[in-house]
Amino acid sequence: MPSIRDIRTKGRGDIHAHASVPVIYLTSASAEPLIPLPHVRLHTVFRDAEAGAGAPLGMAAMFDTVPKIRFLRSEVSQPKRNGLVLLSAAEGYRVAGVRPPYGLTIDAEVQTLDEADMESYWDADYESIIEEAWS
Repeated sequence: MPSIRDIRTKGRGDIHAHASVPVIYLTSASAEPLIPLPHVRLHTVFRDAEAGAGAPLGMAAMFDTVPKIRFLRSEVSQPKRNGLVLLSAAEGYRVAGVRPPYGLTIDAEVQTLDEADMESYWDADYESIIEEAWS
């Protein structure tokens, strides 16, 4: 009979397999993309700052979390600080910090790249590389 830990690990793997997207991951601005492309989950959510306190929910009780990207450790064992995660020509992130590994995954706290940065980091070939990873 599987343990609770085994069940949780399998569940996390299943969620990642179904909810992740392929990305271009560069360990630095001048690096080549990691191939095969890693598949990540992007987390940018609002959380209740007073969860369990019994207070009614409202904007005053909400706060924005730091965006994070969840990697499978089998694909990227240790994301590099200042590494780049590019989802498309219009959406990319810079790794600001890395949290300790948690089972199959490791989380990187990220900062959104602005339009000028995206123009300098995005290569026209990346579009076809990502499309190929979807198939």
